[in-house]
Formats: sequence, C-alpha cells, structure tokens
Amino acid sequence: MQLRDMILAALFAALTAVSAFIRIPLPPPLPMITLQVLVVIMAGLILRPLYAFLSQAIYLFVGLAGLPIFSEGGGFQYIFKPTFGFLIGFLFAAFVISLITHHKTYKQGFLLSLIASGIGILIIYLVGVPYGYYILNHIAGAGLTIKQTISAFCAIYLPLDLVKAVLASLLSHQIVRRIIRVSSY
Repeated sequence: MQLRDMILAALFAALTAVSAFIRIPLPPPLPMITLQVLVVIMAGLILRPLYAFLSQAIYLFVGLAGLPIFSEGGGFQYIFKPTFGFLIGFLFAAFVISLITHHKTYKQGFLLSLIASGIGILIIYLVGVPYGYYILNHIAGAGLTIKQTISAFCAIYLPLDLVKAVLASLLSHQIVRRIIRVSSY
C-alpha cells in the first residue's frame, strides 16, 4: 500500500509538471491558463493526505532546484514571481482536499469531491492572491490595489478553475473505482 502511494505521489508530481505546459496564453501581464489546478485537485481526491501533500512538495522542490517545470521556468528565483504563491497553495489544497475526502464512501463520491475541490480552490487563492499582491507591490513596485490584484488573479481564472473542479471530481470518482478494483487482485 505504501509503495503504491509513493508511486502515485511521484506520478502526480510529474503530472503537475506536465500540466504546467498545457497552456492557454493570455495577453501580458496576465499569466497563462494551465491545467495544474485540475491535477492538484485530482491528487487531493485520489491520494491519501500525506501523499497528496508530498506530490506537490516534490513538484515544488524539483522546480526550485532548477528544473524548468513551472509554467515560466524554474529555479530558486521563481519565488519572486507573482504566481508562485499559487504553487505554494497547491501543497495545502491537495492536503486539505484529501483530508476531506479520504474517508468517503463510493456513494458520497461526487458531491463530497466537488465540495472538497471548491475548498481546495479557495485555499489556492487565499495563498496565491496575497502572495501575488506582495510580490507585485513590494518587489516589482507595481502599485496595484488589493481590488486590482484580486481582479487580475481571479476574474479570468476562478470560473475556469471551478470547471476544472467539476471535471476533476468526475474523473477522480472513476479513477478511484478502478484503482480499488485493480488493488483487489
């Protein structure tokens, strides 16, 4: 069981990296849309809490170590990007989603997954938006108001992230069923 969980954590770290490069570009200075939130939610819905957290910690560690696996590169200097707070939020979102859904039964599946996914998205934004505000105003000197920062980071992305939450809840329900079936052999 533990080996399977470690393999799945590594797999979700790799999937998070790959999903950073499945992008929809937006006009500057807006960051592009990626599928990372979808993968982070699925990590939380499929993995146990510690391994969900670990999957995102591996992703962050490898990216900060220098591999260009973040959507705009990699390396320690990435902590000065306004979007890095969202990557930090991935750690806690995956963990909390998993905490909420870890003991779900098959029948509770979709609704509980959807609620947990929504809470995970909230966590990502609660970490990411203030971090972006700090970097933009205190490091980059952009002089944005809180309202402008919220608008820049939420207006386009939040509705799409909610769609990703629905998709992740539907997909993970089917994946968990299959993992359980395969594990029973």
